[in-house]
Parts: sequence; C-alpha cells; structure tokens
Amino acid sequence: MPLSAQAQNYTSLGIAANQSNAVRGASFDIALTQTIADGWHTYWVNPGDAGEGISIHWDVPKGVTVSNLNFPTPQKISYEGLTDYGYKNQAIYTATVTVDDRFEEDSIDVEGRALMLVCNDICIPEEADISLSIPVESRTPMPVNQSIFDAAQLAMPMSAGWPIEISQTDMDTVLTIQPPVELHNQFTDITVFPHDWGLFDNGDQAMADINDQYVTITQAKGDRSLLELAKTSFIIHTTNGAYVVTGEPSIDVGFGAAFDNSLLFIMVMAFIGGMILNLMPCVFPVLSMKAFSLIKMSGYERRHAQISGLAYTAGIITSLILVAGLLIVLKDAGARIGWGFQLQNPIVILVLFVLFVAISLNLIGVFNVGGRFASIGSKMTSGHDVKASFFTGVLAMIVATPCTAPFMATAIGFALTQNAFVSLMIFATLGLGLAFPYLLLCYIPQTQKILPKPGQWMEVFKKILAIPMMVSAVWLLWVFAQQTNMIGGGDENFGTTPFTRAGLTDILNDNPDSPVFVNMTAAWCITCLVNEKTSLSADSVKQAFSAANVIYVKGDWTNRDDDIAAYLNEFKRDGVPLYVYYPPADAKGMRGDATVLPQVLTPSTITNIIKQENIL
Repeated sequence: MPLSAQAQNYTSLGIAANQSNAVRGASFDIALTQTIADGWHTYWVNPGDAGEGISIHWDVPKGVTVSNLNFPTPQKISYEGLTDYGYKNQAIYTATVTVDDRFEEDSIDVEGRALMLVCNDICIPEEADISLSIPVESRTPMPVNQSIFDAAQLAMPMSAGWPIEISQTDMDTVLTIQPPVELHNQFTDITVFPHDWGLFDNGDQAMADINDQYVTITQAKGDRSLLELAKTSFIIHTTNGAYVVTGEPSIDVGFGAAFDNSLLFIMVMAFIGGMILNLMPCVFPVLSMKAFSLIKMSGYERRHAQISGLAYTAGIITSLILVAGLLIVLKDAGARIGWGFQLQNPIVILVLFVLFVAISLNLIGVFNVGGRFASIGSKMTSGHDVKASFFTGVLAMIVATPCTAPFMATAIGFALTQNAFVSLMIFATLGLGLAFPYLLLCYIPQTQKILPKPGQWMEVFKKILAIPMMVSAVWLLWVFAQQTNMIGGGDENFGTTPFTRAGLTDILNDNPDSPVFVNMTAAWCITCLVNEKTSLSADSVKQAFSAANVIYVKGDWTNRDDDIAAYLNEFKRDGVPLYVYYPPADAKGMRGDATVLPQVLTPSTITNIIKQENIL
C-alpha cells in the first residue's frame, strides 16, 4: 500500500486508568482505546504481509515504569493479494504502570506519544499525544472505567498453558497442542496468528486435525525458519474464544527446509566469518604475534607446534564462549546489549591499553619476559609455550570483538535468537574459524614452508611488530577518551543528525522526498572507523549525498544506548556497524523498503544504491 503524507487523522486514541488513585509500591492498569475510521485499519504486533503496529514512547516520572502493550486478538485483513493482521473500528490495548515504593510526588503524569500506521487504499503514519494524571494516595483505590476494561479483557486472548510442539515440514508449519478434551469441539473453525513474522503463509487457512488427545494445526509455512527463534507464541482464535500458546520450536525441521535457513548453513557462515576476521585490522597486531611465534618454532618438533595450535584454539573458543554466555544471560535478563558489549566499558578499554603497551615495550626490548618489570599480560602472551599460546588466543578473541567481518552479522544475530546450547555452538564455530589459519600452519608441515628460517633479522622483525601493537594502544586510548568525554566526537564530512528512534521516525515522515542514510557506529569498532575513513569520507560519496539531498543520521554506540540496541534488533543485528538506506517516497507518496548495506563498505557500494533509486 502506498504511504501518504496527508494530514487528516483517521484514528484517535484515548487513555484511562482502572482505579481512582495510585499506591506507592503497587501497580495499576491503563487502557488505550484506539478508534478507527470506517474503511480503515491498523495493525497487530505482527502486521502480517505489510504494516506496522502501534508503538508508544512514554514519558513518566522517575520511579514509575510502564510495561509493554498488551494487544487484543486481531483479525485477518486482505488487500490485493496481501493478508495483514490488524483491527477495524476499535482496538483496546492495555499496559501496567508500576510505582516505586519510594516515589515522592503526590500525583503521576503518564504521558506518551503514539506512532500508528492506518491504512485503506493508502497508508498514513499518524501520531497522537496522550496523557493521564492520577493522584498517589495511601487509601485503597476504587475501581473506575470498568466498562472499558471489561471490553478490553473480552478482546484479549486467554493464556493457555497447554503442552505444545512446534515444528516445520517441507511445506507447512505445524502446531500440536493438548487442550482439555471438553474444548476440542471449539477447534473445528480456527484462525491462527503467529506472534513472529514469516512463520506462515498468511493468506493460507489453518486446518485442525482433532483426535482423542491432541489437536494438530497445520498451515502453509512462510519464508522464515523456526531455527531463528528460541521461543515463539501463537494466538489461536476458535469458535468460542482466543487462546495464547507458547513453546520452543523443534530444531528437527524437514529435509526440504531452505538451506539458507538451516543451522548447518549458519555454522558455515560463522566459520567463514571467523576466518575472515584474521584479515581485519583489529586482529592484525595479534596476527603479527602469531606469525612471529611460528617463525621461532620453525626449528621445533612438529608435535610442539601442534600443541601450541591446540592451546591457541582453546584460548579463543573458551574465552569466546564465556563472553557469549555472559551476553546471553544479560540479554535474557532484559539488558539491551549486543556483540562487543564489553568494549562499552571504559575500564575494559583501559586494561587492554595497558596490556598492548606492555606487549609493545616487550617487543622493542625495553624489558625481557621474566624480568622484574614485565607485566603480567606481557608474560601471558609472550613466548610459544602452551600458556602463552592459550592467552594469545584469549587476546585474539578480545581484540576481534570490535570487528565485524562478512557473514558474521547474520550468524551472531541468528545465534542470539536460539537456546543457549545452539547459541554457544555457533559462537564456538566462529572461534574455530578465527583459529583455523594458525591451526592449519601448525598441523600441515607443507604450509610452514612459506615461513622464513630463523636468523638475526628476527630482532629487527620484533621491533617492526611492535608498531601495530602500539598503534592499537593509541587507538584504545582514543576510545577511552571518547567514552569518558575527554575529547569530543564529530563528523566533518557532511551534516550529521544524531540518532534517536523518535527523531528518525520524524525525519522519515517529515522529509518524504529525501533519502535517509543511517550509520550505526562506535569508537571501539575498527571496521566502522575504516569504513568512515575509506568510504563515507570519499569525495564521490559526498557528492552523491549532496546531489541526492541525503539526510545522514549517525548513531554512536561507543557507550550503551538502549535506543540504538533496539534499532539494531529491528534488523536482527546485535553489533555494529549497521548501515541502512531509506529511499525517498515515489510519486504516490510511498517510501520503499529500507536496504541494509554490507558491513565492509566501498564508495561504489554507497553510490550505487543511490543511483539504483534513479536519484542521480
């Protein structure tokens, strides 16, 4: 459906509380009643083939929190071959407001800005400001607005704790549930709404096979594999009510499942991404140390080199699993963080800076390993015994996290949607890819022929290797200064708009004729910095941006930012860089789909995407 910029509103939004007053240390519910003009519709949390559900940006006092919205049961809405999930006439959403027991004010002002998409033959993004003031008192609250909340409850699906098995065959997505036998006759006519996009062919009709114990629901599958989800839920609308069922998908999909969605393919991508990391600038200093170590070992027994390779591999995989495990635990606890999150901590950056300086000084001969002034970090990573190889592997993993290689983003994004076992297996495969070139040199004698023989030149080579280590130390010091606001950041290339989620929405709505380029970056992300210096700063890119009137939006994830984390998640990414291009609206007022660019940019990659939109 084309997107229109017309100003007339086709929806209105009201807000009400379910009780007369708030109580400190307790919660109350609010209802948002969305009234929709005849012939128009809005969208559920999963809009189906097209659309976007309502979102609220809340502004509440400190000590007050608002939960996510509860959406009522939607209906199927068909339009020119598309099937959407949404609402006509009216929809009532609910949320829970929680008040801290130390809240000091005498009243609470709950304010928010709602972003809605309303569609008929055209689609119109609309906004509405809502506000509610409720007193805070110690007395027992009285129920109010009962009719609104009764209607809301009637429209909400009921939570069902039935046993469920979720799987996919070559053609279908299959739900096998075990509701009480007395409810089986309700499943003769059903509609199923998946909470997550892409699991169904939305236009297909669900069919139920009812036996004495189970109800098996089958619907043609969509473009998305269950492997992408650790847990998912469905609303099953029956002849006598709607029920929510939730479960963990089965990993055992049909043999005909699309290979590009399979776990094997994701693991291959992780492995290749890990190998490519060895060529990225953030890993080069450690790669230099590995090369130097191999040269010194060229006179050792083959078994010694093999043990060193295994220790190096173990260091990478062990540390990678520990960091990934911590990331998974924190994300499950609700933290909005992504890959490379540890580098958002200035203390971690400072420790790495000290370590890199120590190793650099050791390489140029300021002190020898084992000397009284040698640092612990330098001791751990210098040399070629088992301990040094293990901790060099740890160091390689740590400095690799600022880089995103091709294939990595998809693999990591997929991994963080799976259960812990599958996630860690993918991260371990990524680590194996990072270690593989060194492991290959250690285990295949023929490959070692490319290494020169030891000699006096090695002392000079050691000093040369100190250069990339010291450059990395300077970079870490710069990152630390950025994180602690010791120096200011900026973009000298073109007018830059700092990213906020609400701000980006306003830009897209208020500037339909202008393309928008979003750059998600961080000071600790070397891939980001290289792209900015080699591609985003290129004259051809500047000229293309200027000629096409591109609005440049930049999000800085050097320190934690929940808005940026949420935006990354919209594109199934858990780290930076992320580059997104929004084309301008066409003659009908419709802005096309956003395009995600590769993690490694070239000037032509950027200019070509603009030219493809027939702007230049």
